[in-house]
Amino acid sequence: MNKYGLKSFVVETLCQCDIDELDSYEQLFIEKLDTYYKGYNATKGGDGKLLFNYQEIVSLYLEGRSILETAQLTQCCVDTVRKVLNLYNIPINKIFLNSNCKPPKAVKQLDIVTKEVKQTFNSIADASRWLVEHKYAKKYSGGVR
Repeated sequence: MNKYGLKSFVVETLCQCDIDELDSYEQLFIEKLDTYYKGYNATKGGDGKLLFNYQEIVSLYLEGRSILETAQLTQCCVDTVRKVLNLYNIPINKIFLNSNCKPPKAVKQLDIVTKEVKQTFNSIADASRWLVEHKYAKKYSGGVR
């Protein structure tokens, strides 16, 4: 609420229940309204318990899967994966060199007329840097890639 301001939120009573039923109703409404994936709920509710196997999240990520793939396989959101990686001090965007990781694809520069290879770059990023350095693009950004 601090980030978006009080005017960005609506507070309303969804149901009334006994205190011992709060956790189950919280889980029910978070699921029904899909506020975990499309809202502001950071957990799926219910007394703050861990809903995901943190070791599984870490293991999948360390096997070379992306944050998105890890989230999909563990049925959590990417923010949860990032939170777990930060909790275990695992650098995000680290490239793990194992059999599951694909090396960057080479990029070839062709002559527009003869179609002969003029030069080969190790990656799209290297080709983009070359374009900027040789003034074929004004700045290095996603647009160059």
